[in-house]
Amino acid sequence: MKIKAWLLLLFCNLFWAGNMIVGKIVTAQFPTVWMIFARWLIAFLFLLPLAHFLEHPKWWKLFKENYQILLFMSVIGTALYNWITYTALRYTTSLNASLINALNPGLIILFSAILLHARMKIGQIIGLVLSFAGVLLVITKGQPLLVFQTHYNKGDALMLIVIFMWAIYSIVGRAAKNVPPITLITITSFIGFIVTLPFLPLYPIKLSNLNLSAVIGIVFIGIFPSFLSFVMWNMATRMLGPGVAGLSMNLICIFTAIISAILGAKLLPSQIIGGLIIIFGIALSSGTPLFHRKVSLKKAELFNKP
Repeated sequence: MKIKAWLLLLFCNLFWAGNMIVGKIVTAQFPTVWMIFARWLIAFLFLLPLAHFLEHPKWWKLFKENYQILLFMSVIGTALYNWITYTALRYTTSLNASLINALNPGLIILFSAILLHARMKIGQIIGLVLSFAGVLLVITKGQPLLVFQTHYNKGDALMLIVIFMWAIYSIVGRAAKNVPPITLITITSFIGFIVTLPFLPLYPIKLSNLNLSAVIGIVFIGIFPSFLSFVMWNMATRMLGPGVAGLSMNLICIFTAIISAILGAKLLPSQIIGGLIIIFGIALSSGTPLFHRKVSLKKAELFNKP
């Protein structure tokens, strides 16, 4: 099960890395709200038959039992998260965004510890620090001191909001009672594109200005980083827990560097070394259960731990 979970996370983060690159192209021609609408509509069309025939959910019953959690996850994880992320990238650099995003694993672990009243082992703490150090090497091209020379702006503040939202999404997702993973993301993707509908008229688009690359890009984003990645993320999170799964998000830096190299960018030795450190840190952190949980039965039922 552990190998399966990490394979899911491997491809999940690969597709999310692709989203950062393809998203740069698409956002130049699609208003953010239209991009979110199209992204989750496409994902929903793929998710609905998959969930219905594989998991056979009782849709209305599941929604009634978990409507507060599902509505929260839909607004936070599928609508606002994407909206704020793409808005942030208009104001900040990719270096700043990647650095701030690298705080995600630590924040997820912190929230998990607080909400589950858990404690961490020294090995997991060391692994987390190593992973973060590897991220610094990758995104600063082997010059970590650049962190102290970087100018921070409004986009950086928005990225801080984004990582808090993702940490909350990852934790709250485990509280959905008896909702299968594919069904969960199907419902949240449906609500996610529905809540964007009132805003679409405020940002009109001219179809004549769209080219084939933008259309292909939005289809890619709807299928891979949305449909497949979120299914994989929710399945892996239930297998490993949000803390361990969150560590895998540092792989986005590695995959982004690799994809950029394939597209013609030079891959630096510091990026290769940093990538190896990230992988070692993740392996160290996930080698044993991340937390020694001391949770009461009532709390265990609340978070629906597998």
